[in-house]
Amino acid sequence: MSQLLVAMLAVCPRGGSRATDVRARSMCETRTRCHRRVRKARVARSRPMKGWARAKTFANENVTAFSCQSPPPATGPGLRMALYTYNFGNYREELGRYDTQFDLHDWIEKYFFTDRPSKTKTMRAAGWRVCGVPVAREYIPRASLPTWRPRAVSPGWDLTKWFKFGHVPAILKGHYDYLLHLDLSAFSDPERRGEYTLRKRAHVAALARVHPASELFLVRHRSRSRVVEEWNKTVALQLERADLACGFARAMRAKFGASVVNAAPLFGPGEFVRKVKDAVVVNLVFRDTHRALVSFGMMRDQNVLPLALWNRVVATTDKVMSCDTRRQDEDLANCVHLAGPGAESRNIQMLGVPLDEPPFTAAAFACSPAHTFHAP
Repeated sequence: MSQLLVAMLAVCPRGGSRATDVRARSMCETRTRCHRRVRKARVARSRPMKGWARAKTFANENVTAFSCQSPPPATGPGLRMALYTYNFGNYREELGRYDTQFDLHDWIEKYFFTDRPSKTKTMRAAGWRVCGVPVAREYIPRASLPTWRPRAVSPGWDLTKWFKFGHVPAILKGHYDYLLHLDLSAFSDPERRGEYTLRKRAHVAALARVHPASELFLVRHRSRSRVVEEWNKTVALQLERADLACGFARAMRAKFGASVVNAAPLFGPGEFVRKVKDAVVVNLVFRDTHRALVSFGMMRDQNVLPLALWNRVVATTDKVMSCDTRRQDEDLANCVHLAGPGAESRNIQMLGVPLDEPPFTAAAFACSPAHTFHAP
């Protein structure tokens, strides 16, 4: 019996999924090819995957059991501010690595949006208001996503970009004047913690007090200064597809001109402060960023946001502030109004029209899949 079992296993090696092995084996013509195909399928299943490929796309969780709690009543006549972050699909397995040592205790009103609320026990104990979010197709308005997209993404990616740029959740929009946005990596990745500059509540209060007309406060990227540098870096790291980044770069150069694109600054969008009420400019810029990300198949929002900002250059120069990466004191003297492209802005075509509007579409400026990307 044992010899028979050994013989069976030699013909039919088992992997993580028998159904996958059977499908692979049914396509084989010889036993040698069968072994090779099954072994390759098993290795592919066991290899760690990067980014959103690792995030599961479905969770059997009762998110309605974690509906957002009502904010506490206002304690005074001053501005109301909140901290918010999110995670969908347990991206980078961040929910299991929440570090209470970095918890920002001066933020009393802080919100966490997720489709995995059952994994947030530590965050709830730390005072976070956890808001359960249903799957993307039930939460994101259908009209906000195109019927055709140049690349497939996970529902978690869609929800992440929607919460970052597509909208302000109702519980935040209806009660707060300013929001501090931090990526969850600020609380789960010690190596990236130094990237976050405006993390204290006093910083946000100072920004609002000193610059009441500004709607958005961004922090410059710590390692690179221009968006074209980031295009090259993210393509080299395979964080962007070369052909899609090429198409986006071609379309933006056609719209803005090469000199404007090459001068566009780079920000670290994992951290920003935004105005909520009467924030017309930041709403337009963020919606434009979201549309372009989806329409051009771009994955990294720092590759798109600078062009969305300069597309509203007439308004953004006095509504958006650029802060450097040094630790801030409360007077925030190292935050300055965003500098636009100067006189060359008059050469921008269809200024203020969304980045993906014809004729500057992904289809019109598509590159070959075999294209090797390099931006000067």
